[in-house]
Amino acid sequence: MPRLSSLLVVSTVVSCLSPASVEAHSKMTSPQPTFLPLLDEQQQKEPVGRFNTKLLTPNAAKIPPTRGADRIAAAMAEDAAASLRAYVYSHVNMTASGATKECGVTLPTGAKQSLPDRVEFHWAHAGPCEIWCDNERLFFDSDCKGNRVGAVRIDANKCDRASFLQAMYVGVHIQDWELYGNVTCMSDEC
Repeated sequence: MPRLSSLLVVSTVVSCLSPASVEAHSKMTSPQPTFLPLLDEQQQKEPVGRFNTKLLTPNAAKIPPTRGADRIAAAMAEDAAASLRAYVYSHVNMTASGATKECGVTLPTGAKQSLPDRVEFHWAHAGPCEIWCDNERLFFDSDCKGNRVGAVRIDANKCDRASFLQAMYVGVHIQDWELYGNVTCMSDEC
């Protein structure tokens, strides 16, 4: 019969080797944003804001919290939000120190990055995501993790002369949804 101490060692090793158990939050990795000074790797991946779902519109509130992607879609429709970004800007409560709705914990004046073929942002939780170049929406999906979106191909023509690339998603896996968002400077005029 295995000893309890042996089982504890094995379970600890297995849990440490499981990427899903340690990589719960995320950030954009391509293009590379510039983060606020003094943030460590974990702080760069933390949610930057939350939504009080007790304030949802009546029809959205009827949808069970376990169906978060459907719930936020209904809330956006009832709110007549033209985009995820519009919904976020109207309803998020910023929680991270120094974070803004537009940039999260990244600097809009960061180092200029060239536009990649694809935006890489590990969509760690169920929920909608959106990518913008300035005021041109490039991409939207109602559930980036659930639909296995992965890296998002970018139409370079839509980003011609853009100052910023912005990526965001709302994790709807918990009662009070989480906002993850980053901005990258794309021009000399950031």
